[in-house]
Amino acid sequence: MPGKATPDFGAKPIRPDQLTKAIPHAKFAERLLEWHGGQWSALYSVGSCLLAASRHWRDKLPEAVQELRRAQKDEAQGLAATLEAVGKLDDFTLAYIACAFWCSNDESTPSGGDPLEKRYSIADVAPETLNKMASDCAAFQRTNAPLLEACGLGTEEAGHDFWLTRNRHGSGFWDEDIGDVGRQLTEAACACGECNLHVGDDQRIYGL
Repeated sequence: MPGKATPDFGAKPIRPDQLTKAIPHAKFAERLLEWHGGQWSALYSVGSCLLAASRHWRDKLPEAVQELRRAQKDEAQGLAATLEAVGKLDDFTLAYIACAFWCSNDESTPSGGDPLEKRYSIADVAPETLNKMASDCAAFQRTNAPLLEACGLGTEEAGHDFWLTRNRHGSGFWDEDIGDVGRQLTEAACACGECNLHVGDDQRIYGL
């Protein structure tokens, strides 16, 4: 795909400040809270902080992972593995994933269905897809570090814009009023190609 492909400027704008800010997803937090051992437990603390979009969700993450593993149930083990993986992701990547879930539909109806974030969470993302999303974000940040530093955007907003721009949504780096830096970041994001999420037959989320 050409590196200088332009977004659809005629599309309805989607502003980053309209996006769900919960990190990584409210649905994931709700699933974690189903397993907590009381209001003083580490898992309750992590889940509550995620629901409140508080950055303190990382404070008791190792203890929360162990709490899930002690449950010795398949679902709890899966959530423990996801929570541990999520803890290794930076805020740019988490915001990128949150934006992907907000913008992508589950195709459950002929009209497109509901946004993925309504029924699914990061715990439903196939491991290979999560790894690819993390790899894409790391590569984009590494390659464009001077531009991201110069643009003045917050880390989360830049993560949102990376998803929006590479997928030609009606908003992104190109309309952030950051001059030529925005143009360069737009070209860099478009050069990464589009990435679309879909629900597989196994109800896992995969990337295309």
